[in-house]
Amino acid sequence: MKWGWEMKKVLLIALFLVLGMSLVLAAQYGSAGNANNSANKSSESNRTIAETNKTNQGIGQNLSGQVRARIGELKAGEYNGSLGQLLRVRELAQNLRELRVNNVSAITDLNITAETDADGKTRFRTRLRNNTEMEIKIMPDSAAERALERLRLKVCSEENNCTIQLKDVGNGEERIRYEVQIERHSRILGIFQKKMQVQAQVNAENGEIINVGKPWWAFIASEPEE
Repeated sequence: MKWGWEMKKVLLIALFLVLGMSLVLAAQYGSAGNANNSANKSSESNRTIAETNKTNQGIGQNLSGQVRARIGELKAGEYNGSLGQLLRVRELAQNLRELRVNNVSAITDLNITAETDADGKTRFRTRLRNNTEMEIKIMPDSAAERALERLRLKVCSEENNCTIQLKDVGNGEERIRYEVQIERHSRILGIFQKKMQVQAQVNAENGEIINVGKPWWAFIASEPEE
């Protein structure tokens, strides 16, 4: 009986040892598994972030390419101005272009850039001989209207040899101007009829009249309203 009791004690101790070792091994295995899962999740997260960054970079490059494609040299065609005007451009000989808005046209040899935004509105810029960039905000029809008002005339047409040029005058800050030239009737001393060449220069950025030119004898001539 004594021997049997001793054997039971040994078996119980062995059983407790086996259970203890099993618990220790299970805890170590679980810790290692959690570590592996965390590492896998971290790796997947890093891979997802890298793919997202790559995708965003590609989208940014595409958008940048689209923006660059909207900026270029002014060519023949139609453009919607920033104020809603429809500008028609026609290429002429000797690097000249005709800019036409509402049946009023101006001739220019300036190097003009068209910059179109997402709404389809276009801004027009030109680089001057001194490498300064300026925006052309006033269209030919507005320039003609302001010049006619200042010259007290009603019409700019072929009948009065009206011409409009957009040019770089090469001095001062207001260098980009429309030069409107018109042939009008006059009477010297109120008696002798004579045609008079008159001109007005209009600031292409803000529409202000910069200069009005008439022949030297204009002070002795009358200019009837036309």
